[in-house]
Amino acid sequence: MVFSVSERTFNQEVLASPVPVLVYFEAPWCALCRVIHPLLLQFQTQCGDEIKLAGVNADQNFKLSNTYRLKSLPTLLLIEKGIVKEFKGGYDEWVSWKERMEKQRTTASKKPVLPEKSVATVTQTAPTQQISKEKKKEVQRTQKLFQQAEKELADATVIQKELEKKLADPSFYSNKEEFLKLEAAYQNCLKNIKFLTANYEKLFEEMMQLGE
Repeated sequence: MVFSVSERTFNQEVLASPVPVLVYFEAPWCALCRVIHPLLLQFQTQCGDEIKLAGVNADQNFKLSNTYRLKSLPTLLLIEKGIVKEFKGGYDEWVSWKERMEKQRTTASKKPVLPEKSVATVTQTAPTQQISKEKKKEVQRTQKLFQQAEKELADATVIQKELEKKLADPSFYSNKEEFLKLEAAYQNCLKNIKFLTANYEKLFEEMMQLGE
């Protein structure tokens, strides 16, 4: 469960929290934020009581956004005992951190391998390494496409926000032709974002499958 925090409750709910808090800065207009939300819930379920998940609306909490010098959305901070332990300004960076955390938790929970099984493990090393090389190439290819899709979606979101600001300007309503052009551009932008989001989610699913 993601609990919302604001500038008024941030100190008590986050900085004074006895357990680490993953703070999630987002905004209603941010398409990437909508993509990452269910994945954050899944991650929290895996961690259980080891971590809390806090959501902050960046548009409504400018002081917090300035305090942590946000440059993009979504932005994630891992705060433990009032100290920022990890700063993830981009989604791909957070995925890397998430995978590292999950790997650490998995390694810690594994039982030691018995000595008598070591010979069988060695005999299977060669084919496993071959598979790993092929998989690594596929992962690198997918990551490159994913990063490109992330940039395209982020750029489109910036354009969307700029068009929304223009549409909110009353001066555009005085010129019907210009307004209709602007409205058409906005609708095309929304269609483009929908397409880019679908492509982004597809590539992300491929990355998750490759990581299994």
